[in-house]
Amino acid sequence: MQERNIFFDVSLSFPIKLVIEPREEAWASLYKVADGLIRCLFGRLMTLYFLGNSKSYSFTTLNDFRENAPFWFSKNKNRVSLIRPILEENRNFKGMLIVISSQPPVDLDDWKDTDIIKKTLFVRLSKEPFSDELELNEVDAELGTNQIMNAIGNPVTRIFIQGKGFVPIRWEIDPKTETNVFYTDSLFKLTISNPPQGGIELHLKYLAQEPPLLFIEREKGQTECISGEEEQSYFDEPEWKEIPKKIRKIVEAGISRKDFTCPQCGSLHTYNTLICPQKDLILRGLPATCLLLTKEKYLSLSDQYAYPLKDSIITKYGEIYKWKNKKWKYIKEVEPYEKVNNGLWALLHRI
Repeated sequence: MQERNIFFDVSLSFPIKLVIEPREEAWASLYKVADGLIRCLFGRLMTLYFLGNSKSYSFTTLNDFRENAPFWFSKNKNRVSLIRPILEENRNFKGMLIVISSQPPVDLDDWKDTDIIKKTLFVRLSKEPFSDELELNEVDAELGTNQIMNAIGNPVTRIFIQGKGFVPIRWEIDPKTETNVFYTDSLFKLTISNPPQGGIELHLKYLAQEPPLLFIEREKGQTECISGEEEQSYFDEPEWKEIPKKIRKIVEAGISRKDFTCPQCGSLHTYNTLICPQKDLILRGLPATCLLLTKEKYLSLSDQYAYPLKDSIITKYGEIYKWKNKKWKYIKEVEPYEKVNNGLWALLHRI
């Protein structure tokens, strides 16, 4: 597997489509509720349906809706209030449907426990719930637009990236937010916690058999799956630095597995001693993370999660995983000055 780079540009505001009951005697009230919602949701809500008809009507401005809605309604008025045509048309729709109606659609029971009905909000003109048996998302229109807006909320509960053979190496996310890597069932998963409402941009360097996918889980509805765009390397090459001369002989002793004279107390210590018994740090000048070492230079893994080796990886936490039988298998925590490649040793430098 080769190191690759991918870019994800993710919008977390979900689109909304509006459905109105074509009942003539309720039109004035239906129109008023719809107008208020479109004013609050413009940019996310620009598609309109009427119950009983799979045909959609698009509008680009609020005035566009106001000028055309009465004509669109006249084309649909007094249709049988079937929700099936709209739900079938939107089976793969990733957003939310809002149905404004004075009574439940006549075929509502046919959609019990379906995923699409779970991400549909019913704004009812009646005070009585549309169903006692179905667990519907519904709100009384008389409570006002603000209360309806609260009911529309469908927050993101989790974002994660995974794929076949996937290992995240390094990433940068904007705006910055908490990220974590989990390893379970031979799979690595990069999770993004508390994402901002608007969206994120993520540059990712990774190993995998095929490009990983980004998944978005919300309180309601199906998990969304997003593909990224392959990009040229976004990150600078890792910087190898010179081992400070004062401790170079100590590192050489560690690599050779020989005792060394401590610069702090003057006594002999075994090669794997990192802190002098007098509580002084021995390898001063090296960062506290997993380090890759040659006899003259070191690479800190503090700015990346993993470093690829031959058929294996080592993480910033000093964990070694091996690619075996098309799976990542945890092997061990690296030992002090353990040889991990030709001319390359590793040290988990804990302070």
